[in-house]
Amino acid sequence: MFKVLNRLLRTKVITSSIDELSESFKDFPSIDASLCPNNCNLCIERCPSHAIDKDKKINYIKCTNCRLCFDICKFKAIELIERPIIINENSKNIEMFRKQFKDSVHIRYVDTGECNACLFEVNATSNSFYDIDQYGISFVASPKHADVILFTGSIVRNMEKPFLDTLVAIPKPYLVIAVGNCACGNNMFVSEYAKNNLPDNDFIDVYIPGCPPNPLLIIKGILKALGRIK
Repeated sequence: MFKVLNRLLRTKVITSSIDELSESFKDFPSIDASLCPNNCNLCIERCPSHAIDKDKKINYIKCTNCRLCFDICKFKAIELIERPIIINENSKNIEMFRKQFKDSVHIRYVDTGECNACLFEVNATSNSFYDIDQYGISFVASPKHADVILFTGSIVRNMEKPFLDTLVAIPKPYLVIAVGNCACGNNMFVSEYAKNNLPDNDFIDVYIPGCPPNPLLIIKGILKALGRIK
């Protein structure tokens, strides 16, 4: 026991802030088309998720962070930046929500059918390194105690009703945050038998794309939804 206590006393504080970590989490490719020769479309042809269009623009949601385009570009036209977080401009909830819940929120997490990669990243936000609680953000077991619904996965058919029941149970006003490419609308199950019957995803207020997004990006997405960072 004394050895454990001694090690704990010798260990410095490992919890890090967003500002300290931001520089080390630049993993999203950005293309400067002016540096590309007219006849070079190698990145478009080789992209496994077809995230690069003919104008050399990258779809935030389709990109899976494989960085193949960055590795194969011979013209140094691609740099790595921090992945953007997307706010639904049509959302009517965000402004009202920010007035009431800017400093502290409780989150109900829902796994709607995924590979568990995003689940692991969401879990990591609560460890002692990222420590999401330092920002006044905590996870709760019931939607009735929550202010935010954060979900991962593509809302497969068997999870459609439980997910919609969760949206009914949570008090208003609330926000819905989609974490990961599948939740954001680009997923491998889009044409499979397990797909849901939801007409659209207009109920989502904040999109945090990635396959999977890292814990820092998830925390930043929540803080951006609250209006605490730009």
